[in-house]
Amino acid sequence: MELGARLPDALLYDFLEDLTGRCAALDTVLIPAIVTAAYDPAPHLGVLLAAQDSAALEAAEALVRADCRGLARMFADPPPRQGPVSHRPRGRPACVSRTRR
Repeated sequence: MELGARLPDALLYDFLEDLTGRCAALDTVLIPAIVTAAYDPAPHLGVLLAAQDSAALEAAEALVRADCRGLARMFADPPPRQGPVSHRPRGRPACVSRTRR
């Protein structure tokens, strides 16, 4: 499966650990087989899925595919904020002076 982003080893292992747990919640075993995500220009992931029934297997496969594609969202720029943005600290208005004459 194509991955949506290149990942250093530590992030890839975290991703696989999370994905393995989520597949286990679907009564499916996930075993990483081919991992080429660490800085590869076209990162891919091969996995083996095992389940007792086809419904669990199909659910786990859909989960794995969606999560692999979704990796790109981790590195996407956040959406622009709506409305005006003030970089002035809140509290005292800019026109108020602290000293009195």
